[in-house]
Amino acid sequence: MSNRLKICLACSGGGHLRQLLLLRDFLSNHDVFLITARTPLAESVAGELRVEYVEDIALGLLKKSPKAWWAFLKNLLATIRILARERPDVVLSSGAGTALNAIFCSRLLGSRCIFLETFAHSQTPSLTGRLVARWVNAHLVQWKALLERFPRAVLVSPLEETGEEIPPKPPEIRQVLVTVGTHGPFDRLVREVDHLIETGVLTDPVVAQAGRSLFRSFNMRCFESCGQDEMKNLLRESRLLITHAGTGSILSGLEAGCRVIAIPRRASEGEHYDDHQFEILQEMVSRGAILGGNDPTDLERLVGEAESFRPMRIRISTERIEAELTRLFEEWFGS
Repeated sequence: MSNRLKICLACSGGGHLRQLLLLRDFLSNHDVFLITARTPLAESVAGELRVEYVEDIALGLLKKSPKAWWAFLKNLLATIRILARERPDVVLSSGAGTALNAIFCSRLLGSRCIFLETFAHSQTPSLTGRLVARWVNAHLVQWKALLERFPRAVLVSPLEETGEEIPPKPPEIRQVLVTVGTHGPFDRLVREVDHLIETGVLTDPVVAQAGRSLFRSFNMRCFESCGQDEMKNLLRESRLLITHAGTGSILSGLEAGCRVIAIPRRASEGEHYDDHQFEILQEMVSRGAILGGNDPTDLERLVGEAESFRPMRIRISTERIEAELTRLFEEWFGS
């Protein structure tokens, strides 16, 4: 289409942001800005996109913490101020809580709103998706199972199985990378990796992006977070990635040619707000793309299997998402 639109991308600052950044080339002819929380990933794209930072919202904490409601209020006021000033034609959101106010305020201010259900939810809808389903102008889901929950949604599955194996990295690349993403600490995973170093199961050098962890290791180099470019370098220099079952971390590891071992966070341990990471883990393991376990105690077995594991290459394509966005833009704004 020829019309240049003002488009707001609204999302949390980790895997939800990675999802929307896949659409950068497609949206490059439009005036695009971003509303998100301040994270290393968000800061790394600030030179390419206009970024408006708002308070991060953890929806799962609203029932438990008065501080979470204070964050919600600050997010709401900042979001209203940004949207009232910018007046976007379209708000495109992948969730989660950080973007909730942008979704609701967009409709009140006259913008069209599109919600793209996160790739991480393959069987059950996200909390954000359930809250906004009746509010948004268009609802896109990436897994067929979610059409049963959202019958008016459109399926835009991005996953393509190639039938190809990912070749092993050169033998001189021996580093092991651990990453827990941006959601918060995952100390059970980091502690177990430390134990495997102590017991000689892991003998190669280990580097860990451990988040805001209280655990201190003398067996590996740990750091809280890093930018997108630095993470890409670490992945390129690593043969094995041990990670939480976050979509962005898994896909980044596969793209870099790493053998990936994923362990899901558990809501019962206070590591996440629900157990959706088990869903994406199951999907990726069933396709032969990664090795996965239900608990960090499975790591010793999985590390033993990793050397002979030959992962299948999975490609993530945005073609179906882009085609549906093109159709919506033409329907709403003309060609």
